[in-house]
Amino acid sequence: MYEILVRLDQSDSVLFIPDEHQQSNTKKLSIVIPAYNEEKTVVSILARVARVHLLNDIGKEITIVNDRSKDSTHQKITEYIQNNPEMNIRYFVHEVNKGKGAAIHSGIAFASRDYLIIQDADLEYDPREYNTLLKPVVEEHADVCLRHPIYRWQTSSHPFPLAFHR
Repeated sequence: MYEILVRLDQSDSVLFIPDEHQQSNTKKLSIVIPAYNEEKTVVSILARVARVHLLNDIGKEITIVNDRSKDSTHQKITEYIQNNPEMNIRYFVHEVNKGKGAAIHSGIAFASRDYLIIQDADLEYDPREYNTLLKPVVEEHADVCLRHPIYRWQTSSHPFPLAFHR
């Protein structure tokens, strides 16, 4: 494992820890995790993401964007990365708080994007549902799947999450 600190511009910094074991011909799910003051949940969500086995052996790439948390979120994330060197984690820290939308935008910009999921760090969404979201896209029934916390999956009238095809 090695670390590279790269200066993007005056407002952002990057810590990138590449996965040396990832095969280049494997499709990847980019999991973007915006985080702000998530010291109580960030380790738990990372552990849950790590435990998920994706269909078709799709690989995982985790991109965490810390939107300048004021609590110990940064320490929790860096400690998790150090204790889990086998994980493919990219970690970005905004130098100033820019808001959740900017954190998501930053994460998407650095994601490889075979497939992409936004995962809140506060446990609002369950990583065990990733395969439910991926299935219609992987099987080419949809180009995009959206998950809303109010709607439930697998109803008789809607076999997929909110799925859209061109």
